[in-house]
Amino acid sequence: VLQDSGRTGVLSNNNLTGLFQSEDGNSILFNESRFTMNIDNFEHSGSFALFNLNNNQYLELQSFNSLGLPKSRFLFNARLENTETDDRIIRRLYLKPAIFHSTNAIDDSNGDTLRLEQIIEKADR
Repeated sequence: VLQDSGRTGVLSNNNLTGLFQSEDGNSILFNESRFTMNIDNFEHSGSFALFNLNNNQYLELQSFNSLGLPKSRFLFNARLENTETDDRIIRRLYLKPAIFHSTNAIDDSNGDTLRLEQIIEKADR
């Protein structure tokens, strides 16, 4: 989606914003269409797109090097869950690695699902 204009996905409403963290120290910070991801002690930053294709939601991340050239590309089957209590909102983002097979075919790849969480105190809103 970020690179190939021949793909026909529908961009999702982008409600990814702020910091999402996992229990083991991995994190992704979303800010408008940009991200910074720290996974297994490696940092990646660049642009992202959240899109729907064949009734599934995907998150595509394109990182860039210090010269602004494409570095790494990541694709995940993405699921966002929101839970609300009296005093906070808990947002859980589940990311399952995925791969493109052709213009309109994406499959999950081997790899563990990354579970990230964002807690928003209602007093902070």
